[in-house]
Amino acid sequence: STPALPVKVVARSIDEIIASLQSTSPSPSDQTIKELLESVLGQNYNIKMEAPIEHEEIKTESQVLPSFHQASLAPSSDVLQVEGKAISKIKPDESNVIEDVVFEDFFTDHEEELEAEQDDHDFYDYGLVCITRSLIKRSVSALEMTAFKDETMLNMSANFKTSMKELKVMKQRIAEPEVETEIGKSSPTKHLLNQICDDPQSMQTDIPVEKTTLTGQEDSENDIVLVERSQKAGIKYTVFPRRKKTKKSKKIINPRKLEAVIKKLSQPPKILKRSMSLGRLPIHDKFSIKVSSAIKQYQSPSVPCLLDFEKFAKVRGGIPKETSAHMWVSGIWNCWFDETFPPSGTASEEKDTELLKGTETMDSQEANLQIELVDSVQPVLLEGATVSIEDLEKEVRRLTELIENEEHPSAFHYCRRGAIQRKLGKLKSAMDDLEKAISLEPLLLNAYWHRHLIYLFQDRISAALDDLNFITKWSKNKADTYLSMAEIYRKQGDNTLAIINYSSAIQCSPTDDDIYFRRAELYFEGNQLLLAMDDYAKCFQYNPKRTDALMKHGIHFFDCSVLTTAIQDFTAVIKEDPSNAQARLYRGRAYAKQQQYRNAIQDLAAAVHLDPSCWLAFYYRGCILRQIDPKRAVQDFSVSVLINDTQENFCSFLHRGIVYSELCQWSLAICDFESVLALDSSVIFAYLNIGLILLLHLDQYYEAIQQFTNAIEIDPLNVRAYVGRAQAYHKIHNLPNAVKDINQAIHLYPNKSQLCILRGQYLMELKKYELASLCIHQLAEMDEESFTSQPVQQALIQSFCQNHNKAIECLREATETQPEPSMFVILGKIQMKAKKTKACDAFSMAIRLHSSYPDAFYQRGLCRMQLRQTKCIRDFNRTLALCPSHFQAYMSRAAYYGSKGRYSKAILNCNEAIKILPNSVRAYFYRGTLKYQNKTFKAAIEDLSKTIDLNKTCVLAYYNRAVCYHQIKDFRKALKDYGILLLLETSKEIAFKVLINRGLLYVELGDYANACEDFKEATLLSPDDSQIFQAIGICYHRLNQFEEAVRSFDQVLKLDPVSVDAYVGRGNSYMENRHEAGCKQAQKDFLRAIHLNPKCIKARICLGYNLQALGKLQRAWSQFTVAICIDPKCHAAYDGRASVCLQMGETFAAFQDTNAALKLTTTAPLLTNRGVINQLMGYLPCAMKDYQRAISVDPNYALAYFNAANIYFHNRQFSQAYCYYSKVLQLDPRNESAVMNRAITNSLLNNIEEAKEDFEKAICVCPFSAAVYFNRANFYNGLKQYELAEKDISTALSLQPNDALMYKFRADIRGKLGFNKEAVEDYKQAISIQEQIDSM
Repeated sequence: STPALPVKVVARSIDEIIASLQSTSPSPSDQTIKELLESVLGQNYNIKMEAPIEHEEIKTESQVLPSFHQASLAPSSDVLQVEGKAISKIKPDESNVIEDVVFEDFFTDHEEELEAEQDDHDFYDYGLVCITRSLIKRSVSALEMTAFKDETMLNMSANFKTSMKELKVMKQRIAEPEVETEIGKSSPTKHLLNQICDDPQSMQTDIPVEKTTLTGQEDSENDIVLVERSQKAGIKYTVFPRRKKTKKSKKIINPRKLEAVIKKLSQPPKILKRSMSLGRLPIHDKFSIKVSSAIKQYQSPSVPCLLDFEKFAKVRGGIPKETSAHMWVSGIWNCWFDETFPPSGTASEEKDTELLKGTETMDSQEANLQIELVDSVQPVLLEGATVSIEDLEKEVRRLTELIENEEHPSAFHYCRRGAIQRKLGKLKSAMDDLEKAISLEPLLLNAYWHRHLIYLFQDRISAALDDLNFITKWSKNKADTYLSMAEIYRKQGDNTLAIINYSSAIQCSPTDDDIYFRRAELYFEGNQLLLAMDDYAKCFQYNPKRTDALMKHGIHFFDCSVLTTAIQDFTAVIKEDPSNAQARLYRGRAYAKQQQYRNAIQDLAAAVHLDPSCWLAFYYRGCILRQIDPKRAVQDFSVSVLINDTQENFCSFLHRGIVYSELCQWSLAICDFESVLALDSSVIFAYLNIGLILLLHLDQYYEAIQQFTNAIEIDPLNVRAYVGRAQAYHKIHNLPNAVKDINQAIHLYPNKSQLCILRGQYLMELKKYELASLCIHQLAEMDEESFTSQPVQQALIQSFCQNHNKAIECLREATETQPEPSMFVILGKIQMKAKKTKACDAFSMAIRLHSSYPDAFYQRGLCRMQLRQTKCIRDFNRTLALCPSHFQAYMSRAAYYGSKGRYSKAILNCNEAIKILPNSVRAYFYRGTLKYQNKTFKAAIEDLSKTIDLNKTCVLAYYNRAVCYHQIKDFRKALKDYGILLLLETSKEIAFKVLINRGLLYVELGDYANACEDFKEATLLSPDDSQIFQAIGICYHRLNQFEEAVRSFDQVLKLDPVSVDAYVGRGNSYMENRHEAGCKQAQKDFLRAIHLNPKCIKARICLGYNLQALGKLQRAWSQFTVAICIDPKCHAAYDGRASVCLQMGETFAAFQDTNAALKLTTTAPLLTNRGVINQLMGYLPCAMKDYQRAISVDPNYALAYFNAANIYFHNRQFSQAYCYYSKVLQLDPRNESAVMNRAITNSLLNNIEEAKEDFEKAICVCPFSAAVYFNRANFYNGLKQYELAEKDISTALSLQPNDALMYKFRADIRGKLGFNKEAVEDYKQAISIQEQIDSM
């Protein structure tokens, strides 16, 4: 484990504690501790210790256990810090004295070391820092460091930059996939651990780690050979071959290890008994605990006879309930320690201790993620290193010899060897050496530095920070320490602490440009731009070769549009580094912003020359040349795109597309704009350009609409997109959407006269004359003289204002001076709007002037169709003869044929219209509607679906398609279309129809709850419609919410007091209340319905059932008979009269009525009723036939199965009865009769367990049924389980107390149980009940 850092605490040895306890005048705390010891160890516990035994006497034991030097104690107890002075504990007989604390000056770079000390051949430059001038006794754990300074022969840099580069290389190498060859060769330590764990016997002996030598001699020899060959060839660097290493998985658990651990943990605990000495544990050796040598050989005594801890606790007042015994005793010990040894630490020392404790949790978390240390990492020598691996290994061997030959090895040697082994990739050995050096000399700062590097390699950040904090604690002027801490905090995302440490590093090294650069980056990330720019400036000031800092400085001012300062910075960079293409690029851009295009072109050309792959230079040069030389601009944009065709260079495509548009190369322009959208779909300019090209030059209107729509989705405030889409809609005659778009544009720019003209034009074509008139009035107010020059426009204005007479007069005056066919057509249109019959004369005049004018024939045909003249079809035919592609003529002719009911001909005209405009929504919709009228629903669905594909918001298409789906019983799709309609913005009329249709559809599906909700929603749109409330009442009745049903029928009667259906419905709702008052109220409603309509069969049938329920069978029979007389084919009346006859005992009459009903219709209930009648008449085979036939008619009719099962049971066909009862329970799981009958059937079939389950289920379904308990008691009696039988029969009697048979049965059971007295009483009770029944 890693040694803990020195902590400022007061050391308390065992000798001091014992001496305090042996004192003649102990303190109160001493007395408390003594009592506690006596309570645990007995009254005769002797605190006197034996004399210490010399170290030579335990040599035989040290051969097995690791040897420890007498002064080699834990760091936490080695160092005592009083008033800032470091004191190392030594023996009283030691006389070594040291004045200073030794550390390694690892912060100076190798080149600076060579310049400062040319003759120093030490591996590191060691210096002395005076911490205190007083004589301090030096620890014997290490010798004087200055004595070894001149012995080193190698000098290598271990500063921050070098170490971080080495760490980066090591992590890259260890991250590469490795191949596991030999476990023992690649990871000897792990192999040894596996052997130890696999062999449980080997765990009984402690093996010293120091005596286990694990070196890669073969690898070292190969490396030496490669180095020698490289030197002979004159190569200054060496490329080592990639060695095969052990493939390490994230976590490997050896099964044998796991088995051994589980076996060990599963062993029973070894409990100490009285008079048994404490044994020696093989792993936890008490000698490994660093205690005084005076008690090392002390043998633990036997357990005392009496452990009277309870008496001690009672004397002390008892242990508080909220405190455990361990915490209570710990408090007593801590109080005694504080009184005997008062704490002498300062506040800062306590803070450090808390900080160390706080990091324990983080260390435990990092331990799970750390990299396992091995000695097989490939050595790392950076480029320019002056030593080779052979030199390093030679130095390691020399240091190893020194350590092995010296009696007390030096901490410096361990530290130096650990540092070299870290470079050689032997990280585990390096860590062991560094920890050994720290244990010998806790203030050797070099060791902490190198150990923190290994921690960083393992990603143990907290441990690395602890080492760095310790270094800064003892040495405040080392910049590399602060740099390393800053980098750690930077990686953790704590920029504040990182900046603080960078600032501390700058105080230590004010002229280090790299520190300023790093701090500037953090300032920039934190948006502290001024501080960042200051640091970049200082970086360049101290190192003029740091052009990267000046570039960042210039780019910042370029982005802030401080172009003069930016140009100065870029010029300085170019002066220092003439080949810097980026500086040329930015200076060229700055010149371009200042409109110094000549200088800009020169800089951009230089940037292209220096970096031919600089796509930005080509782009900006193309932008400058776009107006001057378009072809050269296209070349530059093309080169830029070839270099970089990603999203960041979409502007090259955009500008090249603009150049192509100016050159009228439309296809190439569209390709470039589409490339822009492929890279960045939010560029509105590309959508607009594509849309305008498609609209104005390629006549692809639908595609243009899509492009404008995409632009609007991205930027809803873009006026050009709305205007372009409006014009595209106008091209395809989709005027409503055109008006919507032009309205949006006017809302954004209300003072644009051209927008008002377009809006008025579209509204005129939509025949929205009031709005068009408003537009014209607004336009006239903006520019009064704009429309006075042309009479046609004046006439249109008057037409918009509904001043048709003025418009007609204006056009007549125009036709007198300029008789043109188009003016006569306009005149005729205005006369049609004015509903003038002379419109036909105007169109006829236009035809006389121009006999082949198709629009004139078409308009005259429309006029004649409005006048219901059959001659209109001739004009439509003439129009199509002159212009076969006249879409409106085909549609008008289809409308004419549709109005005459000639749907096939109308469909043919729609087909021709679709050939002309394949994407016409009107044509597909009208054809789908005609096909619906023609009863070809599936074909209608296809056309309506096509309509919806063309226009997703066509409400009528969704509605008609839903009706078609409803007609073909495709309810799911119909519901989907109805739902879409309700989501769309529809009129109240359509929404009302949708709710009614969907409610009726839900009724067909049996979903009365949803149907009721739809009808409720419909009442909000039409609150005076009684039929809706009638439907709501029926839904509530089906949902068994009879009170709500009554309220709905009451509302119907308020709206329509003579509604027969409302009275019948309310009467049925009253009937369901199952009480006499409800039946009488229902009878009143049925009589009112009959009074309103004496021939209402429903009312008479309901009245008949009402009278039957009241026991008035003859009157009920009469009502059913009257209903039959009114409608001899009413099977419900026959069925009702049959039930009354059966109840009156007229079985044969009931049989006749049921047969009469079956002649009219065959249903499962009627067949079942006839089967019941046959069963009552004793014709069981006929009854079974009726039941079987009912099952064949409706396989889900449970009553037929139940009655058939009863017949099987009666015939003792128990297997068949069991099957039919099971089928009943599948269809109706809560049928208690079926459950109880199946239980009895199982008992007769000796299916004991199933019978028990059925009885339990029957009790759960019907817990208050005496018959269930009686039958189960009979079942238990047959099983001779008399106690259970007696319990069930008693329960049955509690539910049905006046049953003589039950008393007799319980008497029989009690007699079998030997309860003779109780049995006799039950017999007497049964006799008395039977006598009472007989007397009645």
